[in-house]
Amino acid sequence: EIVARYVIGIAAAYSGDIDYAEHLYLDVLSKLESKYQNFPIYRKLKERVPHRLAELYEAKASSCFSKWSRTRNPDYLTEIDEWLKKIDKVVKDHKSVLFFKAITLFLTNRSVGEAIRMLKKVKENDNQIWQCNMAFLQAYKGDLKKAIQHYRQANKCDYQHEKLFQIEDFIHWIIEQEPTRYQLYYCLGFINMEIKGDQILAIENFNKFLKSRSESEYIQEKNFAEDWVRGLLV
Repeated sequence: EIVARYVIGIAAAYSGDIDYAEHLYLDVLSKLESKYQNFPIYRKLKERVPHRLAELYEAKASSCFSKWSRTRNPDYLTEIDEWLKKIDKVVKDHKSVLFFKAITLFLTNRSVGEAIRMLKKVKENDNQIWQCNMAFLQAYKGDLKKAIQHYRQANKCDYQHEKLFQIEDFIHWIIEQEPTRYQLYYCLGFINMEIKGDQILAIENFNKFLKSRSESEYIQEKNFAEDWVRGLLV
């Protein structure tokens, strides 16, 4: 009966019935408490069920993030945090948990340092999106040198077309929310110039950066941006 519930839970999860799958997995764990723990099947189930539960909660968190991406409704960020707390109870420092924690820390509190710390725990140097996320956080706090280093690494990774457009859209949204973070136009210019190969957008972004800055800010980046624009116009 216990094994059957576990198997049905897997089937329910694959069919998208997350709530029923969670109910079955929790029921399996409850029933295992009264069983002889050294019996191989029970021992294996006790090891596996927490990971199956973590997969469910990760799916829920991912779904909430997708909804937030479409609507920018902060209520979905609260839901993400609730699912992450559930995952933490069964699987510590799971990569996807750290990734979502970094997102919610930034979006809810602008905790840039903590978000960077979470992403460093994941550390996927060969992942273009990881590199772009690290670059964004560095740029947001004003370290454009480190940001460009990460974008250069991102350009060496496998190209992820759809997610890269989502990242670009997110940066535009942040600038709309916080116009003083105009340095992010510099990042958009570099993304379009080096990673996407869109020269027109790159020039537009770099010019917005140059127009927005004061004379005393980002002097080295100003020189780079002017050189890149000249090179793109040739």
